[in-house]
Amino acid sequence: MLRLAGIFAVLLSTGCLVDSGEDGTIMQSGPDLIGRVCTMSMTVTGTFVQGAAPPVHEDGTPYTGCWPIGVWTFQAQRGSTDCAQPPTLLGQYQFKVEERLDADGLPYQYNTFMTDPSIRHRVKVSQGGDGLCEGELNLFSADGKEVWIIKPELYEDKHLGGDGEYSLHKDDQWLGDN
Repeated sequence: MLRLAGIFAVLLSTGCLVDSGEDGTIMQSGPDLIGRVCTMSMTVTGTFVQGAAPPVHEDGTPYTGCWPIGVWTFQAQRGSTDCAQPPTLLGQYQFKVEERLDADGLPYQYNTFMTDPSIRHRVKVSQGGDGLCEGELNLFSADGKEVWIIKPELYEDKHLGGDGEYSLHKDDQWLGDN
């Protein structure tokens, strides 16, 4: 009981309250402790064009799971926002995942953001999400204060779904190429 009272005291003293939105998402009111000025949710739709067939196992069984090799092309649509001026979204986003060989002849994934490589960005793909694979495209404005995190998910029928979030921050969020 004392622990619960302590939590409420902290929330009331900071002015930070958590509420559930109409769609069940958790929303925060009061000051944002990580420096966000505003946010906007996004939904993602698109297509995947496979670049190479997945490998076959030594016993002849087909490969199952995440095989992201190919071109991911998708659009992001605006969702709910608390931004006075919602950000401009590009008409299309596209990245390519290739399988390359290292110096020892071992395969690795190489990701290329094709839409505008001059924008500060990061691209990664991993197994998981609601689909077979989940991509993540992070874009940063030149001053690092605007951040787009777009997560297309690859499904078995080669369509992309997913979601994303835009956030405007008080400070630069770009941490370089790491």
